[in-house]
Amino acid sequence: MARILVVDDERDVADVLKAGLELRGHKVDAYYDPFVALSNFKPGVYDLVLSDIKMPKMNGFEMVYEIKKQDKDIPVIFLTGYVDLLKEVNKLFTKLNVREVIQKPIGIQELAEKISGLGLGIKARSEGTNYRSDKGV
Repeated sequence: MARILVVDDERDVADVLKAGLELRGHKVDAYYDPFVALSNFKPGVYDLVLSDIKMPKMNGFEMVYEIKKQDKDIPVIFLTGYVDLLKEVNKLFTKLNVREVIQKPIGIQELAEKISGLGLGIKARSEGTNYRSDKGV
């Protein structure tokens, strides 16, 4: 079981990812706006960031860059519907601990298997920390 931050500007995609991953035992916070996700991000809380790449206002690369300033070791999986970005992302972002770039659409079962393969677990929680265990935005 992992604590996952999902960010995708397509509400239906974010909601399906959240629901599907929660059915498989993960704790998921889903956001439709990368700025809102970034403002609610707390270092040491999440085991994984699962983010779309192409979003308005701030793309997934920019958001992950800002997240890495707070939690440099957090693994990242990017989702994209743009095939031409897949190879380029793998070359450019080796330093960002990007575990995988996955082409959309992807089935929840396949995604859950990829996440399970990473061997992630719920982050240790410090006392007094406020957690958003079931709030999708």
